[in-house]
Amino acid sequence: MVPEAEIGFTVIADSLPGDPSLEALVSPFRAQMGEEIRQVIGQALVPLSEAVPEGTLGNFATDAMLWAARQAISEPIQMAMTNNGGLRVPIAPGPITVGLLFELMPFENMLSVLVLSGSQVQTFADELAVRRGQPIAGFSFRIETEGETR
Repeated sequence: MVPEAEIGFTVIADSLPGDPSLEALVSPFRAQMGEEIRQVIGQALVPLSEAVPEGTLGNFATDAMLWAARQAISEPIQMAMTNNGGLRVPIAPGPITVGLLFELMPFENMLSVLVLSGSQVQTFADELAVRRGQPIAGFSFRIETEGETR
């Protein structure tokens, strides 16, 4: 690993000139999605950002996933989990739009529901502890290491 002091960045350009052929390709989709992506669906009262073992951004995302799963499935849903790597942008205080959610999770994500045994949940918790935590909702535990509790 390279020490932080040795890492440097040089900005070559902070913008690129427009590409007419790319704009022609994107323009119809922008017009079609314009109103939908600007729709305000909520408000962030505080900044939402990543942190380990848990952060406000991960809590927001997994709480939303847990809510959505509970709306879609008639069976009881106990918890939701994602990883910080899939959360691509922090959310500043203010309106949360549909477009911002696409920026937050820009991939073709699919919500999957698993049925786990007690021992599988224990294995899951042990793995999360090894990784020092990841965003999770509906489930909590304490990570203990020598001389430290998280």
